[in-house]
Amino acid sequence: MSKKLIVVFILVIILTLPLSSEAKQLLVNGNFENGWDSWTFMYNQQNWSPLDLPGGKKALRCWWDGGVKQVVPVVPGKAYKFKANVFVPAGGDKDNWTCWISLSWYVAGNNRLGTAWSIPVQDGKRGNWVTYDSGIQVAPRTATFACVDFGIYQNGAKPANPTDFDNFS
Repeated sequence: MSKKLIVVFILVIILTLPLSSEAKQLLVNGNFENGWDSWTFMYNQQNWSPLDLPGGKKALRCWWDGGVKQVVPVVPGKAYKFKANVFVPAGGDKDNWTCWISLSWYVAGNNRLGTAWSIPVQDGKRGNWVTYDSGIQVAPRTATFACVDFGIYQNGAKPANPTDFDNFS
C-alpha cells in the first residue's frame, strides 16, 4: 500500500470518530410517552398526572405543588446537554412559589457535588411552551451520576397551575 493511501485511510477513521465534547443523551422516557416510567417523585405524587397532548403525544402535568427526578449514570469528563419544554400558565401569586428545572452532579454515596444548571422557569414567558437549554455541561472528574429534577414548590402561595413538562432530553 502506498503511504498516501495509508494517510488518507487514517484521516477517514479519525474524522468519523465521535468528538469527546459531543453531548450524550441523559434521560430515559424524557418525552413522558410512558407516563412517569423511569422518573421518581420527590414529593406530592398526588399532584401529578399524565397529560394527553394533540397528535397523541404525552407530557406530565403538575396541578399544584410537587417534584420529580431522574438519576442517571455519567462518565467523568464527558459532555452532556439538557433541554426541557415547560408550559407555565398566566396567573398565580407573585411571590413565595417557584417552578424549576435543574441538573446536578453526584458522587458515589449520594454526595452532591453541585448544581450544573438550574433555572426558575416561572420567571420566563407565560402561556406558551418554552424550551430551556443548559448548553454543554461537563461532568466533574469525580462525578458518577447526575440528577435531573423539576417541579413546583409553594410556601403558602398560589402557584400558576397547572404547569406542564415535556421533551426532557
